[in-house]
Amino acid sequence: MSEEKLFLGIDVSEFQGEIDWAAVAKSGVQFVMIRATHGQKIDAMFQKHIEGAIEAGLEIGVYHCSYAKTPEDVEKDAELFLDTIEPYRKYITYPVAFDAEQESQFRLGKEAVTNLILAFCRAVVAAGYEPVNYSNCNWLNNVIDKEALEEEGIDTWVSWPRAVRGFDPLPEDKVTKHPHTMWQFSCIGLVSGVQQNVDLDVCYVDYAAAAKQRYNDRNGVISLRDLIAELTSRGIGTIVLE
Repeated sequence: MSEEKLFLGIDVSEFQGEIDWAAVAKSGVQFVMIRATHGQKIDAMFQKHIEGAIEAGLEIGVYHCSYAKTPEDVEKDAELFLDTIEPYRKYITYPVAFDAEQESQFRLGKEAVTNLILAFCRAVVAAGYEPVNYSNCNWLNNVIDKEALEEEGIDTWVSWPRAVRGFDPLPEDKVTKHPHTMWQFSCIGLVSGVQQNVDLDVCYVDYAAAAKQRYNDRNGVISLRDLIAELTSRGIGTIVLE
């Protein structure tokens, strides 16, 4: 997949344990996707992980692992998930992801699985976040209505891991059948600051810039450049930015 922008990231949960986030940031990682909840439980390391990532200056996304088999149960999960991430809202600049990968869910079939994804992502959008669906190629081929997700603006974070340990060199992204904005390309990554193997990701979209603009729009904040342009258009002096 050839894109002009490329951002390097990892995704983590309590299985990675304690993380030296300053070392992670120094290693060249730019963003992290942090598990916030799984089912009706909060990830045991969520608070430490997200606060450490914030302090290190990383761009942050969050995700929920689902075991639900009905839209009603997904909505209950979404409520806990959104309550859990709410204190960190202004720091969440990457997408909010839904991750369903249980065999019992797969057996529900395409319509039911798609409805699970839609129910969660609609709750995410209603709360003001950017949604993304995490799936592997098998699920995308067989039990996900990709067109239905695209119609609602839900991006895909695809999992297609290769046998690589790091970012350099990056493997070639050959997932051409399924349009996606993020790619999880390794489940055995080695990153400074993380004691366990960690998932490695690349992102092809500048989600952080878009998120910061949405935050500014919601809070009536405009950039200095836009403010100067507005004042100049009203004839209130001319200012040149250097």
